[in-house]
Amino acid sequence: MSSGRRSIVLAASGVLLWFIAIMAFWAFQPSTDAVPSGVDQRVLVVGRGPANTPFSQKVTCNSLFSSSARSGDLPPLPDQPAGVTPLKYQRTACTAVHRESRLLFAIDTLAFLGFFAAGGWLLVRHRRSLAGASTLVAT
Repeated sequence: MSSGRRSIVLAASGVLLWFIAIMAFWAFQPSTDAVPSGVDQRVLVVGRGPANTPFSQKVTCNSLFSSSARSGDLPPLPDQPAGVTPLKYQRTACTAVHRESRLLFAIDTLAFLGFFAAGGWLLVRHRRSLAGASTLVAT
């Protein structure tokens, strides 16, 4: 096997492993979304900071291969002190994350297929150049 062909095979193996890792460690895993929920009026809640801080609720979403962005009820939001506007979800949870994950997966898949198309083209070109060189040497 020539060094050019060996390089292409090694690169193809690396890209294949990269794509398998994307599928195993990202595409089939549930994702999360931090949904803005308003201004938290609780005073010095442990880990949340002082009063009047923006609050976002972490929501678990389905994987990008699921038909819906999320299933089940949304997690409850923390109670606010009396007389203060309660927190509420300010956008639909998981729809943007799900859409962007699918778009990123489509781009990754196109890059994966493009790499193999370019590798196949290089192999065919390399094979033709070797055939042309051997014809010139024989005459």
